[in-house]
Amino acid sequence: MSKKQILIRDLPESLYEWIESERHAKRVSQKEFLLKVLGNAASHSSTDTGTAGPSAFSRMT
Repeated sequence: MSKKQILIRDLPESLYEWIESERHAKRVSQKEFLLKVLGNAASHSSTDTGTAGPSAFSRMT
């Protein structure tokens, strides 16, 4: 199985600064932090509809 990759360009400055601040505070790499955030979002999404409820997003902060 091949690994998939995602490239995100033109990230808003405020979002980039939040990512950097949070990852430094947790002492993890950018990749590790973003995989954790995306994994948390995926685990809180509905498997039936593929959508996440509002409570899923409030836990990401």
